[in-house]
Amino acid sequence: MVTTPKRANRSEFLRDLFQRNPGVNLREANDAWQGAGNEGEINVNTFYNYKSEFKRKSAEGSGTGGTADVKPRRRSSSKGSRARTAARTVEQPTVHANGRNAPPEPEVKAVSGQTEDRDRVLDEIEDGIDDLIHRLKNMGGKTEVVEALRRARRLLYAPQGV
Repeated sequence: MVTTPKRANRSEFLRDLFQRNPGVNLREANDAWQGAGNEGEINVNTFYNYKSEFKRKSAEGSGTGGTADVKPRRRSSSKGSRARTAARTVEQPTVHANGRNAPPEPEVKAVSGQTEDRDRVLDEIEDGIDDLIHRLKNMGGKTEVVEALRRARRLLYAPQGV
């Protein structure tokens, strides 16, 4: 029974080629590949991967420790912007005597007639009401309480004389 000799695959062929001629370029490698009776071409990535592997191994085996022939890689700079800190801190719910978690009470400070402070406090109260509505909806039911909270939320921004 006659067996045909196994042909070298591209990686074996390139390793052998670089040992015989370390300065070979991609076009010369493809010509040698086809000259050896192989079909197709050598992929650019495959060529350069094995070329860098050959250079690294030859530098290690030269007795210099590989530091003389190999240039140190430059550290890449950070891509993109740095992470920003959260605008609001996450508050942990307080536990009341009944054992249930309740949202923290909004902090109301004495306001010296400044509209911005008043609006900020009202926004915090509205957020608290929204949180309560959301929690009640997740519990399922209590629609009359949810509706009452919605009415209370609307009253926050109602004109003062109403």
